[in-house]
Amino acid sequence: MANVKRTCADLIDFEFNEAKYDSSNPLVLPGKNESRSKGKRQLDSNQIVQHQILSKKRRKELLRKVSQKEKKLSRSELWRELEEYKKSETTQHISVLPLFNKPKKSEKKLTNCNIRGKSWKQQCNDLSDISKSTDEYSSDESVSIDEAPFTPAAPEQDPTNDKVGEVTQTIVGHKHENKPLEAEKVSKPARFVLVSRTPEVVAARLALPILSDEATIMESISENDCVIICGATGCGKTTQIPQFLYEAGYAIEGYMIGITEPRRVAAISMAHRVGEELNLTSGQVSYHIRYDKEVTKETLIKFMTDGILLQEIKQDFELSKYSVIIVDEAHERSIYSDVILGLISMVVRLRRQRFTDNIPTNGKVLSPLKLIIMSATLKVDDFAENRRLFPHKPPPVIHIESRQYPVACHFAKVTHPDYLKAAFRKVVSIHKTSPPGGILVFVTGQQEANTLCSWLARAFPKMDDQKVNVTNERCNKTHKHQKEKKKLEESVKAPASSNSLNSTVLEEKDQFNSGIDLNNFDIIPVDEETEIGHTRINSKEVVSTKEKQSNKVTYETVDDSDIEEIGEDDDILGQINEIRNESYPGPVYALPFYSLLSPERQQSVFQPPPENHRLIVVATNVAETSITIPNIRFVVDTGKVKTKVYEPATGTSNFEIIWISQASAEQRAGRAGRIGPGHCYRLYSSQIFSSMKQFSIPDILSRPIDEVVLMLKLYLGNTKLTLFPLPTPPLPQAIEAAERRLIALGALKEITNASGGVSRTITDAGKWMTRVPVPARFARMLLFANQCQLMPYAVILVAALSVPNLFLSQDTPLSEQEKSFQSNFVQQFVRKKEDLYLGDLAVLLGTICCLERYSAQLSGLTPAEPGIIESVGGKAYVSRDPEGALRQLVHRCGVRWNAYKEVRQLRKQLTDILNVIIPDLGLSIDLCLPKPSDFQLIQLRQLFLVGSPCQIAKKLSVSVTGLPGNERRRLRYAYEIPGKQGPVFIDSNSPLARENFPFVAYLELHTTSKPFLRSVCAIDPGWIPFLAPHSYAVNELVLTDNVDTSEKKSENQSIANESNNRGSDDDEGSKSAPNTSVTSNSLVSLPTPRYDSERDIIVTGAKSITYIGLGVVPDSSTPLFDNQFLDLPSTVLVPINSVAAAQSLGFKESLTWSVRWFTRYLLEGVIFSEFKKWFPLKMKKCISPQIVTVSWGIIRPEVRSIVSLLVADKIDSKRKLLQQWESDVQYLSKELASWIRPEYVNDFHASWPLIQSRPIS
Repeated sequence: MANVKRTCADLIDFEFNEAKYDSSNPLVLPGKNESRSKGKRQLDSNQIVQHQILSKKRRKELLRKVSQKEKKLSRSELWRELEEYKKSETTQHISVLPLFNKPKKSEKKLTNCNIRGKSWKQQCNDLSDISKSTDEYSSDESVSIDEAPFTPAAPEQDPTNDKVGEVTQTIVGHKHENKPLEAEKVSKPARFVLVSRTPEVVAARLALPILSDEATIMESISENDCVIICGATGCGKTTQIPQFLYEAGYAIEGYMIGITEPRRVAAISMAHRVGEELNLTSGQVSYHIRYDKEVTKETLIKFMTDGILLQEIKQDFELSKYSVIIVDEAHERSIYSDVILGLISMVVRLRRQRFTDNIPTNGKVLSPLKLIIMSATLKVDDFAENRRLFPHKPPPVIHIESRQYPVACHFAKVTHPDYLKAAFRKVVSIHKTSPPGGILVFVTGQQEANTLCSWLARAFPKMDDQKVNVTNERCNKTHKHQKEKKKLEESVKAPASSNSLNSTVLEEKDQFNSGIDLNNFDIIPVDEETEIGHTRINSKEVVSTKEKQSNKVTYETVDDSDIEEIGEDDDILGQINEIRNESYPGPVYALPFYSLLSPERQQSVFQPPPENHRLIVVATNVAETSITIPNIRFVVDTGKVKTKVYEPATGTSNFEIIWISQASAEQRAGRAGRIGPGHCYRLYSSQIFSSMKQFSIPDILSRPIDEVVLMLKLYLGNTKLTLFPLPTPPLPQAIEAAERRLIALGALKEITNASGGVSRTITDAGKWMTRVPVPARFARMLLFANQCQLMPYAVILVAALSVPNLFLSQDTPLSEQEKSFQSNFVQQFVRKKEDLYLGDLAVLLGTICCLERYSAQLSGLTPAEPGIIESVGGKAYVSRDPEGALRQLVHRCGVRWNAYKEVRQLRKQLTDILNVIIPDLGLSIDLCLPKPSDFQLIQLRQLFLVGSPCQIAKKLSVSVTGLPGNERRRLRYAYEIPGKQGPVFIDSNSPLARENFPFVAYLELHTTSKPFLRSVCAIDPGWIPFLAPHSYAVNELVLTDNVDTSEKKSENQSIANESNNRGSDDDEGSKSAPNTSVTSNSLVSLPTPRYDSERDIIVTGAKSITYIGLGVVPDSSTPLFDNQFLDLPSTVLVPINSVAAAQSLGFKESLTWSVRWFTRYLLEGVIFSEFKKWFPLKMKKCISPQIVTVSWGIIRPEVRSIVSLLVADKIDSKRKLLQQWESDVQYLSKELASWIRPEYVNDFHASWPLIQSRPIS
């Protein structure tokens, strides 16, 4: 090889042989170890990389430096510092996900850096940048980002980052491959919304565990359309995730972030809290609940209840205003939340497909919708593994394990059957031995809450400081040995508390809890407590002082208007006396907390207790989720809950006290860990806990689903409901019962498809019902009211029936004057006979109308009645505070103020909606609505039957012989209903409880100590075939008038009187004698077919008419119940061409007989009086109209021609015939002429048409 000569300035000339020397460096002498020389040459040629490749030890040192610097800088200062080094708009962005996928300790340190994930609008243009190593963020702080680019680090230096980079590249590459339009459409840099938070908020957020997972959460949301977040109670998911999304740019370009909450108070409080932390106005972070909203055009984050979002989906199925929907507290599994998840899963797929295909909606291509499901405890399999809910791939599940503070759970060694007494003893033990901190006790109902509060207030009353010292000194001397022994026993039973609670944490509690404004809002839980006789709200009561002979110490009770007196329980009274004789640990501030509590009383639990008082909140499961009560360090869990159990087959419901689920137990325990380390004392053993269900039963499996079925039918049409993507599909029996109820209401109809099967589809009436925000049965009442000009009264009735517990409990202690006033107030609405028939509806209607009239008088809109102004504080007070005066008057009348306000709000809402959906209705709110007339009262009773076709009860007929006296008295006012074994009774507060009406319609059947009917109204059984056509069955219809139509019947004669007169004028006969158990045997003639001119239909009698209600029998070998049906009086008339007759005779046969009888009355001149000139005067002598209804009469050509024509056109009423003549004047003229004698035929044709055109009613 030739020698090569190389020269360089300032260097000596050197000639070398390349075959002999290494060509990489001519200054290096030849050597044997070439690998060592290669290593040096690589280091010399790439010194920049040498400074940037870090060892693991060096990396940890740098992480510690970053962590030290973060402690010195606030989040806002750190953000500004990072903004100084932010890349220009043209530079490519690098994913920070690998940085946060380090071990747990490193992750927490780095998460506090205010480095945000990618914006939801950002898509990746260059896939190579996504997988780049992010070690530059961990290098020495002196290295500037503006330096020259460098070669990526070698894989062996950081295998973790390389692996995460590959995963990120795979996900992004898959998205880029499926959506080629995204790169061109969203090639924008990441967008970050700057937030200016106060130092207090910054400090509070740093204590939340969810902050360490922010990057992971945002990266998952960016890469997936649906994400499930399971965060333990107190981790901050409800308040922080909307803020993560806001800062990542999900609320820009006209989009909103939507969050659904199961309760109104949660939506309000969370909106206020998030707005406060983001330092935004109420117009930017708003809430929307029923009857109230703060939403404006500037709204960026919107908290709402489930029902609000469902209404928005009806109007805008694609949810075009939202970029993200967050379903919070999904573990509660309410019916609406499950339906929302099913609908939004469809919307998510629709938005993704339309975005991929670049299909605009209203001129704009919507970005993909994100769905975030959040819960503290969640049965993930129902969501993640549901192939119908998420058909393509299961959504990622992010677990946030840690609470804000740890909670120690203690189980009882023995589970006491009387959990209320056990709770009392445990609270007493905590108050005596534990450090300061509030106590939250979970009970099942408000009666138990008030009782326990009363016990605690008596056990630890207020005492003067000096007397406390005297008492303690005396007790220490006389009972020292006894106290030591008792404390020793309690120390064995109760586990020792961990570390003493730091009082400084108590002082900081307000920084972590939102100020909740509960004005004008009730907490309405999923299990609304509406049990009869258990709403005990006592007026303010002064307890007499009690002096003890030994020490003369005076005790003063806590001034609590809602605390009831102690029950006569010797065990509790004895324990209270023992507590008073011992050392005084200090007073307690015991407060109840339940759904029916007034807003002021609800808000009091969020206020600090009086000085030196321990806060004790005794609550139902309303405090289990969403609500954070401050100052709570100890939770006492009874493990019980009162839930409403619904039976689909019979439509009955009752409250039962059952064990909670393990998930609910964890939720309750989490209440103790919000402001510091806490303790949860479970009053049941660990064995009981292990036997509990892991999760609560979803509401869709235990509640009526009528509204859900109707709404889904609106979306799905004839598609089976089993194909709808629900987290948990409802039982087939529940679907069948709901569909039958909707068919009875006229909302669904059965049609025969091409394959011969029967499918159920929504009707026009059903579509109308979905537009009204009330249950389907109430919407049906409004539809009927519009046809009868009863809308002003119907709106009030529907509003009053929709609000539970309108009246105060009868157990409320009142003075004799107040009791007399309330009794007279209610009785004035049912003093007349016609009003009494309306029953509870008359009381509801009269009460609301009367209070509305009082409201108008107190507001000065109408002249005040004598004594009204003076009864509420005088003219000066009324003019200064008319609402306060009205509130006093409402309470004086025995009505709950919150319930009355909700009725007024619902009335206004329904009025506005009805004016929109019914043209020219012109409905207004009349504060002085006149009393309905007698005829209108009858129509209102029919109106209630239209909405309750499956809720009818019959007076129980029992023999007086062979029964003891107490049994006869018990069954004297008993009723029976289909599907319910044994007697049922009308609620004792109803005006019909002691009236013995033969048939009544009711709103609901509720079981406590006995089954009670609520909201009852007397009805005429003769209305059932016309107003509830799907709820009865007939057998052996009377089709001719030449048969023996009499048989022995045992019926009450008053029923026959009211049925024959159809309840219009002889309603007083519908009330039977008090002793209805005595029956009479009489010869009753069955009605023959006749034409009902008022209803324009052919009616007849039957040998057997039974009310079947739903008639639902589940799949089983034995019948569901013995008394499945109720016999109706034999005098009841039924339409021949009806659903029940068609089921008995067949559709064609029932139509034929209806046409034949219509033809007969047409030829007799009954239908049209104009026909009497020709029929039967000028008919052929060999034929008469009666031959049409004779069984063999159809063989006559005259009968066959006219009947076959009418059957073919399905004309069996006056209205249908007039409609036919409107289109064809000569219709039926030829067939009728065949009945005329030949000499009159020409005159008959000359006189045709016999009926001049008239309006069709």
